[in-house]
Amino acid sequence: MARLRSWSERTEYYTEMYENSFFIADIYESFALLVLGHVVMRVLRGKVRQDCADAAAESDRVSKTISARKLMTEMKELTTFGIKFFCWTCGLQALYQLLLTTMGYYGILNEFFGLGDKATSKAPGLLHTPGVQNKSHYFFLGAGFVASFAAIGNVVKVESAFHHQLKEFEPFWKFWGTKIIVSIGFLQSMALWVLPPFCWWSPIRQNLFYAALLCFECFLVSLMHLKAWAHDQSWYLGFAGDRNSESDESASETEEGVERTLSSEALEEESDRMSAPLHA
Repeated sequence: MARLRSWSERTEYYTEMYENSFFIADIYESFALLVLGHVVMRVLRGKVRQDCADAAAESDRVSKTISARKLMTEMKELTTFGIKFFCWTCGLQALYQLLLTTMGYYGILNEFFGLGDKATSKAPGLLHTPGVQNKSHYFFLGAGFVASFAAIGNVVKVESAFHHQLKEFEPFWKFWGTKIIVSIGFLQSMALWVLPPFCWWSPIRQNLFYAALLCFECFLVSLMHLKAWAHDQSWYLGFAGDRNSESDESASETEEGVERTLSSEALEEESDRMSAPLHA
């Protein structure tokens, strides 16, 4: 590569690209957790709607159903807020690191993004100096660690509070599969820096061991997902019925709105006819 003229520049560049690959993987992990949160709230909303419909049929009261729908909408936003915060954290971290590496590779604003060259004593850019890199690294690591636990805490709270309503959903293995894949990256990287003999290894050796270990762990998690998301689970039918009921509700609301519009137009026409002889 013409832009990487020395071995040290190539080492710096490919090391950063290796780390960027895991940052992008964190985006997929956070998005998977967000999708799980939406699925859980969708299933739970269907259960609550069914219970409210049964209660309304017995007591002839519709206000309970309406309040339950509003409650589930607000609860969905509160539940997914921590997960969205985790998604934003992973996205900003990946964007920052990709921008830093790409600008340094193409030599744009070298005073800020330059990779530097130890062989020729070429000074790196401001954002590639060891002090700034360490600060940004530990900042995003701490933010991701806190955000991941906040996201997992939201999902665990819903699981424990609505355990009986989610019994058909069988959430145990689904939640554990998501919890492990989200937390393992942050916990494992911290362990490699602290625990001997891993903390005595070179950075390249730590990176290779971390990547190999994560591949093996993802394989085990994929086997867990085979059990957690089996194709013959009964809640899939309820999920499809919930979508149909939502479409029926939206259609009924549209029909009611059309009827109200037509009735208002009819009243206006009637008032115009009554006021016409008076003006004559």
